[in-house]
Amino acid sequence: MCDIYIKVGEKYYPENEYSFSPSIDYPEYLFEPITVAKEDNFTYDMVRDCLIGLGLDSANIGNTKWNPFKNLISEGNTVIIKPNLVMHKNGNKKNRDGELDCLITHPSVVRAICDYCLIALNGTGKIIIGDAPMQGCDFNLLLINSGYKNLIDFYRKNNIEQVVICDFREYQTIFDKNKIIVDKKYNTQKCTDIELGIQSQHYEDASKKRYQVSDYLKEITNKFHSGLKHVYSVNKTILEADVVINVCKPKCHRLAGMTGAMKNLVGIVYNKACLPHRTIGSKQEGGDEYLEKSYVKKIISFILNKKISCENQKKIKLALIMRYIYGCLYYYVRFCKSDKYLIGSWYGNDTIWRTVSDLNYILKFADKNGNICSSEQRKVFHIADMVIAGEGNGPISPEPKPLGLIIAGNNAAVIDRIICEIMGFDYYKIPGLDKALNNNKMMLKDFNQYYINSNYINFCGMAKNIIFPTSWYFRPHEFWKDNIEK
Repeated sequence: MCDIYIKVGEKYYPENEYSFSPSIDYPEYLFEPITVAKEDNFTYDMVRDCLIGLGLDSANIGNTKWNPFKNLISEGNTVIIKPNLVMHKNGNKKNRDGELDCLITHPSVVRAICDYCLIALNGTGKIIIGDAPMQGCDFNLLLINSGYKNLIDFYRKNNIEQVVICDFREYQTIFDKNKIIVDKKYNTQKCTDIELGIQSQHYEDASKKRYQVSDYLKEITNKFHSGLKHVYSVNKTILEADVVINVCKPKCHRLAGMTGAMKNLVGIVYNKACLPHRTIGSKQEGGDEYLEKSYVKKIISFILNKKISCENQKKIKLALIMRYIYGCLYYYVRFCKSDKYLIGSWYGNDTIWRTVSDLNYILKFADKNGNICSSEQRKVFHIADMVIAGEGNGPISPEPKPLGLIIAGNNAAVIDRIICEIMGFDYYKIPGLDKALNNNKMMLKDFNQYYINSNYINFCGMAKNIIFPTSWYFRPHEFWKDNIEK
């Protein structure tokens, strides 16, 4: 048995034509041989090999009874598969073909996971594939363009009704051609507000801080987080789950440096205004929006909040004026100032990691009613889709980084440390990762005791001793360059 398995395989995904079915009729495969893909599906094989490599149900590997998730999932369970579905299009204009491959968790990875969940459930329970994308994400368009709709259709055609896909957000915003919010499309989901208080990573000096989230009024965010109060609005479906399989898409990230297993849990939230992304003001003033005091940047922060206020009041023309002023000031800062950092998008962000840490704590210890307990309340398993990862200006404008990797294990912080090493980043320079690795609530044991296995012999051994090829190293986000690398 090992703690983490790294599968090194092919650097591309299968096509949509066969609904991401395996190209081999494995003994445990649930469906008729006619559904087997006629073209290679190496991604399915890679996920399967990870489960074998972790030694899951080792006695039955290779026969019809193999059930790798039998100790994770019981019959009748509600299982959440949580991919990264951040946006329906890649903001990087350099990308053309396969622009979503480096942006979101690929559905071929989710299909393989889902099949093994179905084996464990044995015709009972339910599987919910879900995420809370950015508010401007067109969820239905994402499902169609990515192939997730085709995945769900496959199960329907084969009389599997227990697999559904869900948008965990409170609402989706509709933007006009000028990028002004003109409408909101509300979902039928429900939420539970969870008060962390002193257990929140935001607790220290919180009374002096004012928080902000892009495209949300700061007044609303600070109703969730002020003084000793730290509340998160979490989708009720998440809390009702017995098992969560967290399937991240590792990328560089403008706020956090990198996004992996831990950061992916931002997608369990219902009202995204509750997510502090940055602290208002410069580093010199106790904030982390930017480095040095700047009157211009204070105006930018004010203008952005005013724009959101106008949008909420349907004052579209005034919102457009605010956006125009912001655009002019933005380009002035970017091209005329030596200190180009804005809105928390830089290596000095000291806010987002605290939010991420809080959400990981909630997933582990919040019960179905949102009460924080002393024992873990649900089982969690993690898989990282790095067949094609994202480098550069992530999370929504990355460029593809083909690696041909699937990583699986039971601890988010350890997987993120490994992802960090693969990217060529120094984990000490990732705010919060070092703290997570030294947090007894986040770790099952000391990092130095974790063992990695792989189909590639050089990646087998104690996690602390593994060295990855420098050719795998990522180009960081432009505002983290020279401040995150080893």
